[in-house]
Amino acid sequence: MSTYPIEYTRTRNINTPRYWDVAAKRMRDITSGSVRVVRRVKAILEGLPAMPVHEYGFGHTHLGGRLEPGIWHGFDFSPRTVEDAEERGLRATLRRCGDAEDPGCACVVALETLEHLDHEEMMRFLNAVQTAPRAFFSVPLMSLRDTRFPQHMRGFGGGPDLIAFLQKWWPKVKQEVVRPHWRMAHCWRPA
Repeated sequence: MSTYPIEYTRTRNINTPRYWDVAAKRMRDITSGSVRVVRRVKAILEGLPAMPVHEYGFGHTHLGGRLEPGIWHGFDFSPRTVEDAEERGLRATLRRCGDAEDPGCACVVALETLEHLDHEEMMRFLNAVQTAPRAFFSVPLMSLRDTRFPQHMRGFGGGPDLIAFLQKWWPKVKQEVVRPHWRMAHCWRPA
């Protein structure tokens, strides 16, 4: 059993539009880690037919700008982030993760997003999107090295905890390390 259980009981949620509007300004150039994660997601998607991809908490739209035009739809609750995506010609909607609806898409993506949600919002999000046949999540493991956000330092515990947690929604979960102290989980339902 991990020292840092995945189903944490965090009650304070720093995810406010104001917080991320400010973060978007200061983080424009802090993207190298995210770019590596996005390359891995794109590599997995390349072997599949073009399919709708819904990304939640998309931040700087790294993924939206790298997929075939028209298949990506981003959801974020930062007005600045949504406006930036629309200016780049990408389809974006202002919405909290916890207000997600049945996606009606083939793949749901949340890159470096789940660790920022409190328990209630994370559970509402995962329950709402569980009908997607595939999902990609990237989350930090417990790390004292990433000091940009306190949530990253909390992390998600060990690998087996993450797999067991996500199997509550998707029966198949494969995870891999995409950079030190970071995991990506590919979740899917058998065809």
